[in-house]
Amino acid sequence: MSTMNDNRRGMIGMSPGGSPKTGARIGWFFVGLGLLLMIVGGGLALKRQQFLSHAQHTQGTVIAMLGHTSTSSSGRTYAPTYTFHDQTGKQWTETSGSSSSPPSYHVGETVDVYYSPSNPADAEVNGFFSLWGASAIVGGIGLVQFLLGLACAKVFGAAKQRGLSA
Repeated sequence: MSTMNDNRRGMIGMSPGGSPKTGARIGWFFVGLGLLLMIVGGGLALKRQQFLSHAQHTQGTVIAMLGHTSTSSSGRTYAPTYTFHDQTGKQWTETSGSSSSPPSYHVGETVDVYYSPSNPADAEVNGFFSLWGASAIVGGIGLVQFLLGLACAKVFGAAKQRGLSA
């Protein structure tokens, strides 16, 4: 036989054996995890901004599209391999750390390149995902977890205050 408290717990998505206190704790865990991921995303963005503030800018040419087998449903992704010349005139060949499907570039295309003057092998094509993708993904996942955790903590915290705890 169900009690009034068991029925009310069911209305807010709790199993009869669960408690709002546990739900609130899980919510606060995700708030903390979300904050941590947003801090990591911010750190990645800051590191990229520091790189760009000291980087040299030049033009490069895509010479190949390197295919990678993807574990996602898209099959293969493609990263541009490009050449550019540093401030001394030396030619460098690099492959971007980011890839896409369909390919974002084509062979022969001219691209903007940022590179470190002290280490020209530290170079990247000027594209949003190439430059900011990691920080946007990590920070975005953190923001979603933070907001969902906050909502969960608020809902279950309110349930606890209404006296629904065991």
